[in-house]
Amino acid sequence: MRRCRYLRVILLAVKISLFPVGAPAHARNSPTYDGRVAFGSQLLNLDDDCLSVDGTLTAGDFFDHLKRTDMHGQPEYRKRGRIVGTYPESVSVSIRLIA
Repeated sequence: MRRCRYLRVILLAVKISLFPVGAPAHARNSPTYDGRVAFGSQLLNLDDDCLSVDGTLTAGDFFDHLKRTDMHGQPEYRKRGRIVGTYPESVSVSIRLIA
């Protein structure tokens, strides 16, 4: 029975990771990413358990000194004063689950 419950929790976590997180990557008053993008922490209430999910997104030094500014209602990303036009080929995602 416990094995089935753990399988349900793992499948739920996989389903959650497929959807975009509703929280913004960073607050408007602090648009510097400091080397990583933090996911908004979420608390999931299951039948008789709770599950906390949070994580980070990294890509080498890509997010170092990266800043977001809003230009005419659209986000613009700059790194050391220049507009970002080249993006990393891969990113690493770290997801933490706490039951």
